[in-house]
Amino acid sequence: MVDRAVAHIQPGTAVSVRTRFTGSWAHGFVVDEVLDRAAGYRIRRLSDQSRLGGVIPRSEVRHADGFRFPSQAVGAPDWPTWSR
Repeated sequence: MVDRAVAHIQPGTAVSVRTRFTGSWAHGFVVDEVLDRAAGYRIRRLSDQSRLGGVIPRSEVRHADGFRFPSQAVGAPDWPTWSR
């Protein structure tokens, strides 16, 4: 198994975020801002485009599977979506 946690993830990258309650990985997020490498990331939730509060540590963020960008058709949303 490949560890998808990396030292630096670019803004706009689809990610999974570790939940504090169960420690499982939650899907449907994108990196909104990269802070100091020691600090972590600011994350945006795709479902409603809201930014999560606080800074998410690097160890709690990993590249997501099942991610795709929407079509470039007129009127298509400009944010990433998930495929199943």
